[in-house]
Amino acid sequence: MNMLVRSLDRIATGAVGVVLLVGGLVAFAWDRRLLIDWPAALDLDGPLAWLRQSWVPWVAGIGGGLVALAALWWLIAHIPARRVHAEPLAGSGAAGQLRIDLRTVASRAADDVARLPGVTGCRGRALRDRGQLVIELRPTLAAETDLAAFGHSVDVAAATARQVLTGTAVAIRVRTHVDRPR
Repeated sequence: MNMLVRSLDRIATGAVGVVLLVGGLVAFAWDRRLLIDWPAALDLDGPLAWLRQSWVPWVAGIGGGLVALAALWWLIAHIPARRVHAEPLAGSGAAGQLRIDLRTVASRAADDVARLPGVTGCRGRALRDRGQLVIELRPTLAAETDLAAFGHSVDVAAATARQVLTGTAVAIRVRTHVDRPR
């Protein structure tokens, strides 16, 4: 959740709290007859006559659609991000001042895999999957690539990435895409 969403959460919570508090105080005062010149029952026929206008359903529908879109944005903004940027290194103490940039490690591992024979490209990213740190590599292979040799070479690249991350519990996932033969 980013700073904008957090700020909007706090503002909306404060506004709803103030509205509920004022509404409760008005209802309490009205029930106890503490408000001067307020009727015991409200007659809303006159003030709400505008609801019978032909344009009101259209405006209500458009307003409801906008509120639904805002609510959808609100829900999506609260989905936790899976991407991981930096993690504290083992032995950095309680303050965790020494950090490793996992995006860089993933990018370097992807570059290593991209240089392997038969690989036409590779992308890497660092993410958190079900609480586990994962470096995910997505190489694209030419159709004629020797998969056994590729598998061995990827194991070497993964071992290099693990060596860089010594002391950090991280898994390496390789999702391979093989191009169609031409």
